[in-house]
Amino acid sequence: HFGLDKYNTNVIPYWKTETVEAMDAFRFKPNYETGAGECVSLAALYAAALFIVARIPLEDIYLMATPLHSQNFIDIDEGILTNNRRLVTKNMWFNGTTLSAQARRALENEAITIVAHPTGHVHTIYDMATIDEKYYAHFVKRLRSYLKASLDDKTIVNFLRHSRDLQKCFQIRWPLHGVDNYISAERVFAYEHGSPYHINDRTRDKLLAEIDVEEFQVTLLRDCIVIDELEDLVREKNMKCNTPDDLALLKAQLASDCLDAQVALERLTKFCNTEPRLPDAEAKKFVSG
Repeated sequence: HFGLDKYNTNVIPYWKTETVEAMDAFRFKPNYETGAGECVSLAALYAAALFIVARIPLEDIYLMATPLHSQNFIDIDEGILTNNRRLVTKNMWFNGTTLSAQARRALENEAITIVAHPTGHVHTIYDMATIDEKYYAHFVKRLRSYLKASLDDKTIVNFLRHSRDLQKCFQIRWPLHGVDNYISAERVFAYEHGSPYHINDRTRDKLLAEIDVEEFQVTLLRDCIVIDELEDLVREKNMKCNTPDDLALLKAQLASDCLDAQVALERLTKFCNTEPRLPDAEAKKFVSG
């Protein structure tokens, strides 16, 4: 929507639309009652509010931007990412919902061009960086930790919630009157939407109990992987997303005519671990701001 698809190099036009005057002027447009702003202004407002209202020390607030998005990383607990109108905790980043997919978009697909902090900043283009080198190293470590999840049963289900096109290749087992029954994961995720119950926590039984028994069948669905068996495997083996032996076991478990196991595994690995493309500290000369 910025027309950036017309440019095919690393240099793009710069224009400024988010001045205070421009944001305030929106309230004078027909059918608009308030001012307006986008990610740049919201990121700045978040930083101010977190410091003034929430009493978060400025040293724990990092502003960062990609070519198309601006947001903040807050260095508290496991980390919090601001994303327009949302505060995104680490659990939210990995929960697989539509909102988390929106929050993930920039860091998954774009390089971080600038990181700003009370001590200074670092920019991907410029050789000199004024941010305190220790603070930047700490930020890089904390952001990478925030973007990395352990591989457990919850992560498996979150990944499938995130990857709707793969849901048709999975099924869930549930005992009805002492007999194992099976249902398409795609149907269960559809029931989960709008329900207070979820597939990947202790409320799964309550969610499945809400589904009409006629939607279950006593035989396995053809070419569909049983989620319960996949969950048992990752629990038993204490697997990791980046260990070759663990990935080989997972690939064998994902074998099915319904999906390409290697492609599904690569997508799961990417879901578990987003590697942020940050300004390279080794290529910068850190100077006092």
